[in-house]
Amino acid sequence: MNGMRKAQSEDARFVYERMCDLEERVFDWQVFEPLYLEQLKDETMDSLIFEVDGKRAGYAAVRYGTYLHHCVRTAELIELNIDETCRDQGIGQAFFEEIVRLVKEKGCAELALATNQKRKRAHRFYEKNGMKATHFTYTKNI
Repeated sequence: MNGMRKAQSEDARFVYERMCDLEERVFDWQVFEPLYLEQLKDETMDSLIFEVDGKRAGYAAVRYGTYLHHCVRTAELIELNIDETCRDQGIGQAFFEEIVRLVKEKGCAELALATNQKRKRAHRFYEKNGMKATHFTYTKNI
């Protein structure tokens, strides 16, 4: 199979590896796994796997909502990561295009995302795909 599908519980290790890669740190598996399984049940989200020739190549999570400050139904791309062995093959582009198609089907008028300032390659990718840097995101550990 080539293309996007809903993530399942048996994808947990692959998703874990994608998130550790994305954040450049090793998460505690005992904490991560139940959070992932809970996320799969969240009806405001889609957890997605992209496969190439039956092999998992990427993971994405999308949250849907209607935010008053946007005044439209919005999809927020929470996470997107392509396995390192699958990069530079157009897989990220194909996955992104399928995500855009999905969020349109779900009635969203906008796709938003936040990305770490150090991810310059990701910034170029999103800008190439018509996204604009219009907001700042701030975080605080509590």
